[in-house]
Amino acid sequence: MSDRLDISVVIPTRNQAPRLALVLAGLDVQTFAADRFEVIVVDDGCQDETVEMLGHRRSSFSLRRIGGRPVGRNAARNLGIEAAHGVLTVFLDADALPEPELLAKYWQGHLEHGGMAILTGMQYHLPELEFLHDPRTGELLTHIDVPSVVRDLHQTRPADFGLTERTVREDFDTVRRRGVEGSYPNPGTIERQAQARQLLDLCPRSRTGWLAFIPHNGAITTSLLRSTGGFDAEIPFNEGWELAYRLQRQQGAFVQTTHASTYHLYHYHDFESHQQIRDRYDAIEHMVARHADPRIRMVYFWYAQLWPDPYIPEEAVIPDLLEFDRLYADLSDVLWREYELVLAHHPKELPLIPVEVTYDSCA
Repeated sequence: MSDRLDISVVIPTRNQAPRLALVLAGLDVQTFAADRFEVIVVDDGCQDETVEMLGHRRSSFSLRRIGGRPVGRNAARNLGIEAAHGVLTVFLDADALPEPELLAKYWQGHLEHGGMAILTGMQYHLPELEFLHDPRTGELLTHIDVPSVVRDLHQTRPADFGLTERTVREDFDTVRRRGVEGSYPNPGTIERQAQARQLLDLCPRSRTGWLAFIPHNGAITTSLLRSTGGFDAEIPFNEGWELAYRLQRQQGAFVQTTHASTYHLYHYHDFESHQQIRDRYDAIEHMVARHADPRIRMVYFWYAQLWPDPYIPEEAVIPDLLEFDRLYADLSDVLWREYELVLAHHPKELPLIPVEVTYDSCA
């Protein structure tokens, strides 16, 4: 293998072997030539069968496993960036199943938009996998109470559940038919993606385009990533936003949408849990502190449109990202003081609590 390739695919993982196997099967059937890309799986302290599965796997592309110690998802991605031989680094999560054309679309986006483009793709999800531990076998999760209706359907219609490597390799159209837009079956995440794409379609190179970058499915030139040190290892959530914000602000980069699609092999996720809410808000405060930009707190008022917040008055809610972009660019001191007054009485604006970034979080 040459020391220089077109693409390095970086996949951080911890104890996700069944889903990772499907993702690797998806990479086996890429339309992009196998000798032009490599895949780097960053082992973030796996204690399941991941190491054994990778050791026995024969792939059409160069596959490397690095790491092994638990360092956290963002630090794991940074290890992958350091090890990358590709001009372009494509980020996938270990449950982000790539369509066969994904790498070709990212490479075309890189050629069209150049080395300063932060490329972000389309996310879909497969809802019938929600309560499955292993989609390949249809094995149900055991650490949560699976709804009885799901158990009944699983017993009476097993063919409707699960996903095999053979289907991924030989019949990806079936995956496309089963896919639903958005990374999760959650109205907020579905609307978030739609608004992000609308913003960048109508306002190319928007100064708030950073809100559209999700490293579950995204790509950035390796040299650009290394120029600013990669991901912030301490941020508890929305690490893609922070990275894109930093690259836009420090390097003059810009976010660009592509049609490179992934299908989230997700499992049950509670978006209204206390920790999930805290992570969302702590990430905002982390960005404000790191970048000394209080206007980032405007995200609170946009979030309230995606996930209703009883402590944000209706008249203060920002209805979409187009309006957010306008306000962020032209916010007057008078209006900002009004927003600050609302936040001063918001019970969720609490001191940061250090938490580990987990693989259950939506990046």
